[in-house]
Amino acid sequence: KPGYVTINGVSVLFSTSITGDHESGDSRVNTTRFGMAGHSDGAEASQFTVNNAIPITGYEFDAEAYTQTHTTITLGFKLGLGRTRTYSGRILSANVSTAPDRASEQTFRFEGRRIS
Repeated sequence: KPGYVTINGVSVLFSTSITGDHESGDSRVNTTRFGMAGHSDGAEASQFTVNNAIPITGYEFDAEAYTQTHTTITLGFKLGLGRTRTYSGRILSANVSTAPDRASEQTFRFEGRRIS
């Protein structure tokens, strides 16, 4: 079953693709005596890129409005029958594309931290 995202608890129904990336932020610790001696803990961060078809009635979710207001949101991500993971952060970019013989699409990029 395909995954989906929610924004502040509301499903984004017209997503055509979702890409998620989680980074530990850890750094290598290199020493003159041992070479790579281990890692130091870093600040975790998660990013999601969502492509969303735009219905003929207009935006399902206006991501650009969130970039203009600098609003912190809760993004939920559910994949298959698993539980929903939630993140707190912001939509950092939003763009729109349209062309003949192709659905109009909005793409937005979210960055935040996992909260559950």
